[in-house]
Amino acid sequence: MKTTIAIKGTHCQSCTVNFETGATIIEHTENINWDTLKKEIEALGESTVLIPDIKLFACPECHLEYADETWANKCESWCKEHHSCNLDIIKHAAQK
Repeated sequence: MKTTIAIKGTHCQSCTVNFETGATIIEHTENINWDTLKKEIEALGESTVLIPDIKLFACPECHLEYADETWANKCESWCKEHHSCNLDIIKHAAQK
């Protein structure tokens, strides 16, 4: 499976990113964790990763969104039980 994402702010000539559009093609399995991919790429430098058409899962309690349904479920459970946020959970929330 292939998905085109945009990586803005790259400057390395050895990258496979189109410098004008930021477009790059990612080859992956269906169960890719987009949130982890985004965080790992952005941790490498001053790049911003834009991943289109990601299905996000929202916590119905606090309305934070997650790329991984498991984290959305953990957030919902914590919110219902504690009526507060858990930093270890919300650090996995999708960034807009």
